[in-house]
Amino acid sequence: MKEDIKQQAEYLAKENYSSEPNMSKILWFPDEREVRLVEILDDAPSFSDNQMRPVYFKESPKDRLYYPSAIVLVNSKDFNNLNLPSDWGSKDEAVELSGD
Repeated sequence: MKEDIKQQAEYLAKENYSSEPNMSKILWFPDEREVRLVEILDDAPSFSDNQMRPVYFKESPKDRLYYPSAIVLVNSKDFNNLNLPSDWGSKDEAVELSGD
């Protein structure tokens, strides 16, 4: 795994925890090409089906984001019933990131 992708994931987690007081957990799904995060919020809207759909962001070197990012906001009540995107692996592969 590229260490700089992990560093970007940790940076985004720290920023997102600090800007969202209702964030309960951020999970990182390691990948060689992009940062993949599932952000769990108690007040996120529910999905109408069982499929998570990430929002994609281009890299932005001026903002210290050197890789594209894919982020899904998920309601804590729905998380266990939702499917990850097919190329993200399994929930067992997730790494929980802290806001520290």
